Amino acid sequence: MNGIENVATRPDLAERVLQIELETIPDAKRISEKALWREFEKQRAVIGVKRCLKMSIYEGRVGGCLARIRT
Repeated sequence: MNGIENVATRPDLAERVLQIELETIPDAKRISEKALWREFEKQRAVIGVKRCLKMSIYEGRVGGCLARIRT
């Protein structure tokens, strides 16, 4: 659902949609899809750990999450 205006026209969908509008990325700051995925792969572990920690803090179980990551 990107680049389409008024996606949520049905009331049931409109209640569950979070619509955000972002600024266009200038050409000088754009990178290729290949470069994007290369950088993502470098950061994958960090992203996973941070996501796991946030969920664990929310659920009150930090230790169990870190043990699963280490294995």
